[in-house]
Amino acid sequence: MCAGQRASGSHDGVAHEAQARLFGAITSKPNKAAQAELKPELQGKGYVYYSPIVTCDRIQSRYLMRPCVGFAGNPLNYVRKRAAGGYDEPLIDTTVFRQGTEGLYAGVEWTNPPDNVRAALNSHPRFQSICQCTRSGAGGKLPNHHAECGDAHCHSCLRVCEETRLQGRDHLREAQRGARDVGHDEEVAKEVAKNYPGIALWSTNIDAQLMWLNKNPEEYNVIVASNLFGDILSDAFAGLVGGLGFAASGNIGDDVAVFEPTHGSAPKYAELNPPIVNPIAMILSAAMMLDHVHEDQKAKSYP
Repeated sequence: MCAGQRASGSHDGVAHEAQARLFGAITSKPNKAAQAELKPELQGKGYVYYSPIVTCDRIQSRYLMRPCVGFAGNPLNYVRKRAAGGYDEPLIDTTVFRQGTEGLYAGVEWTNPPDNVRAALNSHPRFQSICQCTRSGAGGKLPNHHAECGDAHCHSCLRVCEETRLQGRDHLREAQRGARDVGHDEEVAKEVAKNYPGIALWSTNIDAQLMWLNKNPEEYNVIVASNLFGDILSDAFAGLVGGLGFAASGNIGDDVAVFEPTHGSAPKYAELNPPIVNPIAMILSAAMMLDHVHEDQKAKSYP
């Protein structure tokens, strides 16, 4: 679905000339899983799967905007137990801005890099400890140690955890993991903050930020983060307002913006009766799109 489009003679032209697009939920598969689903006559021919939405982001997006807003009365909202008894249900109104095309999601990786690439990486003094994940290193040893730990403590599951404006707000927070990683972002944020003296600027490490959002999530209004950290933070905040079924997203580029629910397609839930799939994230994404093309009244009334 495209909004704010200009006249065009073809569907491709409409897609390229639209100011905004509404993208339905999809599931992006790991490349090996996608290869296994190819017809036998197409396997082994060098075809590589690319996620449609990730590809779209790389071509057009500059940053991603993910609002996480709690709806009063939602039984899935985050609640906090009072020391004297009873519970508080703080109002969560957070927007996570994350970079959309760089960092670990750039997809630049090798199983066995060519000699010239390895030589270039080896020129960095910390390459051995930072840029490689090997079977002889932690990549091979960690699952074994965790399996031993799980067996010793009678746990039934081992989980591998991997990743296959600002006006009108009280706080702007940048989540990072040390100055050497994303210090450039912090320096830019400090320069921008000079134009908004009424907004406090805080800088936090990602691990501490994740802990704090489970203690006092209502204190965080706007968070700026790198691609990977922003993805993690926005999903974590979504869990506090009812889950990904309430999480909308806007991928904002210079000429076009793509709006979509944060979640995937979840085909495993398609046949459940009664259905449990939540359409609110899609509806909120459509409202964001209307707001982006200045259809303000329609955006306010859409949900």
